[in-house]
Order: sequence, then structure tokens, then C-alpha cells
Amino acid sequence: MSEYLDFIEQPSAHKTSLFYVQNKTGGHLGSIMYYVPWRKYVFAPMAGMIFDAGCLNDIIAQLNKINLERKVELQNRKINKS
Repeated sequence: MSEYLDFIEQPSAHKTSLFYVQNKTGGHLGSIMYYVPWRKYVFAPMAGMIFDAGCLNDIIAQLNKINLERKVELQNRKINKS
């Protein structure tokens, strides 16, 4: 849980999720989305946004969490197909 940021999962018809990154007052700062060429979730900030180290650390922690969940999900699918 971040002191200053909220990560809000959005409804999606795709296999991967989309998360809005907002400050605690509801300002949209960017999105976390799956980037197919890199096969991982990435952060796409809104134009002109600036972040301090604390906010960037929170975003990195969320990216690591989501990417790990995705990896485990894919491994479980492989096991269930066997």
C-alpha cells in the first residue's frame, strides 16, 4: 500500500489488466499496462508528470508485484495443461 498513490484496476476484456495510477486526491498520473514486446507490465506516465524517489519506488514495487503475479499465473496454466 502506498502512502501517496492508488493503483486502481480497470475493467478489461483483454487477457491482461490495466491499472490507473492516481494520487490520493484522485489526480490521474499514468497507467500500468501490459507491454507485449517486453512481455511485462510497464508504467506509462501522463505527459508532464514529475515524480520523486518515493513515488517511483511505490510504482516499481507495484510493477514487481503485478509482474510476479502474471508469471505465477502463466506457470500455473502450463502445469494445468500438462
